[in-house]
Amino acid sequence: MDKFLYQHRNEIIGSVLNSLDKFNYETFEREVKALIYNYLDEHNQYYFDEASDNAIDEFYQFNYLILRDNIKAKEEAFKRNQQESRIRNARDSLFATIARASKPKTIGEARRLKYFRALMDIDQEKVYREYLDEYKRTHKELHETVAHKETFSDKIKKFVIEHPDEYFEYDKFLKVIKDWPKGLYSNEKCYEIYKNLFYKQPENNIQIEQTPISGTIGFKSPNKVKALLEINSRMKTIDEPKSSFPLKDNTKKYQLHKMSSRDSYIIDLMMVYHLCYLVAININTRYLYVKLTNIELGENKFSKRDKKSSKRYLNALRALIDQGMVVRYLSGDGESAFNSAEAQEFYINNGITFRTVPRQVNGAYPDFMKSEQRLANKTSPLHSSLGIIDRVIRTLRDMAYNMKIGMITPNVMEDLVFQYNHAPHQTLSKYAGYPVSPQQVQNDHELENYIVRRICQENYNIKNSPGFKIEEGMNVKVYNETDKMLKRRSIIQPGEHKIIGFENGLYLVKSGKNIQKLPRYRLAHMWE
Repeated sequence: MDKFLYQHRNEIIGSVLNSLDKFNYETFEREVKALIYNYLDEHNQYYFDEASDNAIDEFYQFNYLILRDNIKAKEEAFKRNQQESRIRNARDSLFATIARASKPKTIGEARRLKYFRALMDIDQEKVYREYLDEYKRTHKELHETVAHKETFSDKIKKFVIEHPDEYFEYDKFLKVIKDWPKGLYSNEKCYEIYKNLFYKQPENNIQIEQTPISGTIGFKSPNKVKALLEINSRMKTIDEPKSSFPLKDNTKKYQLHKMSSRDSYIIDLMMVYHLCYLVAININTRYLYVKLTNIELGENKFSKRDKKSSKRYLNALRALIDQGMVVRYLSGDGESAFNSAEAQEFYINNGITFRTVPRQVNGAYPDFMKSEQRLANKTSPLHSSLGIIDRVIRTLRDMAYNMKIGMITPNVMEDLVFQYNHAPHQTLSKYAGYPVSPQQVQNDHELENYIVRRICQENYNIKNSPGFKIEEGMNVKVYNETDKMLKRRSIIQPGEHKIIGFENGLYLVKSGKNIQKLPRYRLAHMWE
C-alpha cells in the first residue's frame, strides 16, 4: 500500500483538495483521512488492518503542510472573490443613483444601502471616494455654473449645521453675521431665527413621554414589602427568583486554554501617561516583545501626538521584526491602526495573516431600559481571546509597582521585558512538567510542540468532561459582564437564551434576533 500511496500521491492530494473547501483544525485530520480511505477503496487498495492505517497516517503526516496550505489558500481565494463581488455590487448600486441625484449622497446615506452595509469600513470609504469622483465628472456642467448667491436664510441654516454643539451668545453671534446679507432683518430678529434653528436640532432638545406607573413595589426586602402593602394592599410584589451564577466554579471547570499555530502573536497598545507601547506576546511560548510607538525627539524627549496612528504602529512592528520576531499570524482588537489600509498592505507584503478577535456585547439590559440598551449596544473584544495579553500588561504594571517605579520609561520597560522572558512561567512550567521560561520555549520548538500538545489534551478533556456539553435547543443562563460605562443591575443577562451551536470552542447563544459567541464558563443551566 505504501508504494501505491506514493505512486499516486498527486492524484490523492488533488482528490482531497477538490473535496475540501475549508480548514478546520479540530476536524482536519479526520476529514482528510476519510477522503484518502475513499480513494483507496475506489481503487481496491484499502485493507482493514493496522498496516494500512499506519501507512495512511504516515502519508497524512508527510503531506500535512501541503494539504493545509493549499486548502487555506483555496478558502482565502473564495473569501476574496466574495469580497470583490460585494464591492462590485455596492459600487453598482451606489453609482446607479448618480444620474437622478441633485446632490451627492453623504457617506452615511451610502452606508444605508443594502449592498453597502456588507462592506468593511475601508472598502466603504474607497467605493465612496470613487462615487464622488464619478458624480463630479457626471455633473461637471452643474458644478461649473455660477454659484447661487447665498441669502441670510441659506447662511444661517448652513452655520447651524456646521456648529451643532456650540451655542453662540448674542455678542459673539453678531460678530459672526457682521458681513452677512441680512436684508430688513434686525440683529435681534436674526438672533431669534438662529436660536429657533439651533434648538430645533434633534441633538439639542429632548422630548419624553411619561412612563406609566406599574403599581409594583420596588423593594425585595420582606419588611419593606409588608409595610408598603399595609398602606396599599393593591400594590404588586416582585416575583422574580433571586439571580445567581456559578462563575467561579465554572471558570475552574470549563475555561479552555489558548494555543495557536507556531509564530502566532497577540498585540495590544499599552498606555503609560503619554507613552504608548506596542506589546506583542507569542501565544504558545509567551515570549514578549515591546516597542515604544512615540517619536523620539531627543534625549528623553518624545512626541505626545500621533503615537497611535497606523504609521507609528507599523514602524514599531517593523522594529520588532528587525529584532528577531518571526510572525506569521497576528491578532488584536479593534484598534484602527491594526485594521487600517496601510496595515493590511504591510501584512500582505510580509506574509502575515491578521485576525481581529471576536467581539461581544458589553452588557445586557431588559426591554424596559431602552436608553441603557442603546448605549450598551457597543461591543468589545471577547475577553478570552485577549486574556493572555491583558494579563501580561497587568503583570508589567505589577512588576513596576513592586519595584516602586511609577513611570515605566523605555529603559524600565526593557528591564521588565528581560525579566519576564527569563523567569519561569507558571502556565508553561505546569505543562512542561518542570520550571521553564518563555525564552527557553521560544528557542526550543520541540518543547513548544510538547506544551501545545499538553494544552490540546487538557482542552479535549475539559470539552469532554461531565457538564461541559450543552445540547442545542437548551435554554441557559448567561453571565452578564459588567459594563464600565453603565451600571449592571443583574449578574444574569435578561431575556431567554437558547443554545444553537458550538464553534471553535465557543457556544452560539441566541436571544431574540441577537446571537452571541460565548465560552462555556459564562453559561449555566437554568437550575444552577
